[in-house]
Amino acid sequence: MSNNKVMTPLTKRFLSAIKDYVIEYNDETDPYIKSKLKEGLKGTLRIMTDQKVTMVSEAVMNACQPLGIDPFELLWKKRNILGRDESGKSRLSWEHTTPLEEFFKSLIACESEQAVEEVVKNYSGVCWIMRDEDNALNAAGFRSKRPDGWEVAYEACGIKIIRK
Repeated sequence: MSNNKVMTPLTKRFLSAIKDYVIEYNDETDPYIKSKLKEGLKGTLRIMTDQKVTMVSEAVMNACQPLGIDPFELLWKKRNILGRDESGKSRLSWEHTTPLEEFFKSLIACESEQAVEEVVKNYSGVCWIMRDEDNALNAAGFRSKRPDGWEVAYEACGIKIIRK
């Protein structure tokens, strides 16, 4: 199952918490507690993924380069560095290539701590894309699910990726 990905130091630090959440979620029978565990795990995944990206869209690179901005160095809190669109949203979009709901579902399907570690290790990560690219993903039905994988969804929406 491993594709020789290496976890970042931040991801490694979150791994035991994620394993604990998965175990507790899968053991819980009370619907309210289960929903709170899901909320906590998804929040933890959001925080864990707030680290430098290894992928940006070609459109992001084209928007950043003339300004001397290295998008590979930007964290989520810098999402407004290129300004906002007409609706007031940041022009840059912090995009979970595999939506968090899919990531969550793959984690809770794990039957061992080792399986959880493999899922975390192989998570596709976050990519900076432009707001119009994010809008295209949403319009195509890829907001919260990517049935054929994120790369197929990006290709279908004309999003070209540059890897660090």
